[in-house]
Amino acid sequence: MLFILGQYYRQINHKFKTHFLKVTVSKVEFIDIVKKSGMVSKQARAIYKNLEDLEKNRLIEYTHHLLKFRKAGIKEFERINKEIQPYLDAVERIKQKDILKSKEAGQMIFWTKNQPKIE
Repeated sequence: MLFILGQYYRQINHKFKTHFLKVTVSKVEFIDIVKKSGMVSKQARAIYKNLEDLEKNRLIEYTHHLLKFRKAGIKEFERINKEIQPYLDAVERIKQKDILKSKEAGQMIFWTKNQPKIE
């Protein structure tokens, strides 16, 4: 949940960077965004509980009805992001280059029903 919140803030604040604004979101609004996006299959109560756990671990704080990162939360988000980013970059490159349509895609292998699928 920390990673999703961090990425959300990163993306939304990037849009307002030129206006020198910083966006924060309420807990209720963030839970609604996560549920509608389909990023997690958890119910609202489970997401709320995850956010409470992040608060207890002093990674985020909930003040004036807004979710904010604490220093420890930013540090942990950056650590997670550093670990995951190479995989996200690889997925993005595959999407951008549209490798499947490329004539240079190489040999394709088709699986039979008895072999495990890679999806």
